[in-house]
Amino acid sequence: MRGIDNLRHLGLDIRQRVLQWVGIPTCVGIAPTKTLAKFCNHLAKRHRSHFQGVVVWSDWPTHIQHRALASEPVTEIWGIGRRIGQKLEYQGIKTAWDFVNAHTPNLRQQFGIVVERTQREMQGITCDDLHVTADTCQNLIRSRSFGQMITELAPLQSAITHHITSEAAKLREQRTQAHIVTVFIYTNRFREDLTQLQRPQTDRFTPR
Repeated sequence: MRGIDNLRHLGLDIRQRVLQWVGIPTCVGIAPTKTLAKFCNHLAKRHRSHFQGVVVWSDWPTHIQHRALASEPVTEIWGIGRRIGQKLEYQGIKTAWDFVNAHTPNLRQQFGIVVERTQREMQGITCDDLHVTADTCQNLIRSRSFGQMITELAPLQSAITHHITSEAAKLREQRTQAHIVTVFIYTNRFREDLTQLQRPQTDRFTPR
């Protein structure tokens, strides 16, 4: 049980196995809570060569944990978006360390229970358990970009058909039905020299 006794070895084994089976390089973060594990994963990615792609929170002494939290902006915390991050920074909460030590009642009053739960997760207090069985999705989205300019209708129709077929397969797996289908097409927003266009189309229907 080497992996259970040594979480770092477990993380390294996971990285190696994913690389061997899937061919995708990954990083691993291991911590007492999901949010803190995501933060460790961020550190493992940012300092990949130093940590060999694996960060185990419990392996670090307290002062190293504090240094790691102080080294990252609050927006690197999973669940803290840019908008909330800007509001937090305006109040002097600029780093993950500032967030962990912020006054919890004030956070809840200003940002709600979700941000409070995020803070407690960053403090190592579990608020969101691991969901082994995925909940049924309320909506599905499939979005892809073309690798080259599309100027003809046929390849566009083929791509849309492929994506709709894939999402329909997911619905069948979940034994659910769709009531609304939206297809959206956007031009390349990075080509500022070209006219920009977006054409979403929504259809509502009653499943049989």
